[in-house]
Amino acid sequence: ASLTRKQDLVVKAINKKIICDIDKKTLVITINVTDVNTAPKFVTLNDVYEVEENVVAGTEVDGKAIVVYDEDAADVDKLTITLTDKNTTATVDAAKLFEVVQEGKTDSNTHQSTFVIQTKDDLDYEAIYNSEIKDAIFDVTLTIADTDGHTVSKDCQIRVIDVNEEPIFKEESFKFNVKE
Repeated sequence: ASLTRKQDLVVKAINKKIICDIDKKTLVITINVTDVNTAPKFVTLNDVYEVEENVVAGTEVDGKAIVVYDEDAADVDKLTITLTDKNTTATVDAAKLFEVVQEGKTDSNTHQSTFVIQTKDDLDYEAIYNSEIKDAIFDVTLTIADTDGHTVSKDCQIRVIDVNEEPIFKEESFKFNVKE
């Protein structure tokens, strides 16, 4: 989606002859300037975002909103950001637990769009916890895509915070034998 502007330029050429006989020619040259769709860029992106476990789907993670700039009119409210887990396993994949969504409309004056990361599934700290790094944190790549196929990627992290949960008994009653 490019924008073409037409600009006419009038050029006059004068050929002065030796005595007062002047030969004049006028030529119109048309210059077409075509706007090229440029890639979007991140303006604001935290290094780490955090969210507690056991929140409902659609909960916004803590941290500053993601702000993206794109000067192209064709991309207004049409940018997308995908989230990719850099260390996905068969059981844990950040892309299945989180998504990036646009919040509101693109600002027509600044050409900036605001996005947030939100949960899209249940978060269980104990299931996500990685004993090797002693944390429940995801290394993710966020990729902005515009309508012309340009992409820009940046890395950040999403940490799931442990919440102290009430203990759950697996059985309704217990029987003990105590010797006198």
